[in-house]
Amino acid sequence: MPIEPSVFISSTIRDFADLRLALKWWFEERGYHVCLSECTDFEIDPSKGTIENCLEGVRSSQYVVVVVGFRPGSYYSQ
Repeated sequence: MPIEPSVFISSTIRDFADLRLALKWWFEERGYHVCLSECTDFEIDPSKGTIENCLEGVRSSQYVVVVVGFRPGSYYSQ
């Protein structure tokens, strides 16, 4: 059985909520597992912060979609 490809969608959440859900639907219709931080299937390690949990999602995905707008997201100093 082939492994389902996965994609992590990254953006600021509030201003791209509709676009993020539309992308999730589009990718899932094509057989991808989609990782969105606001969805219940997004695995969260409570011992890590928001950015670290998102970076784990990036590391565990084969593809990453980054949507850039005008609002700044979080800053990461490392």
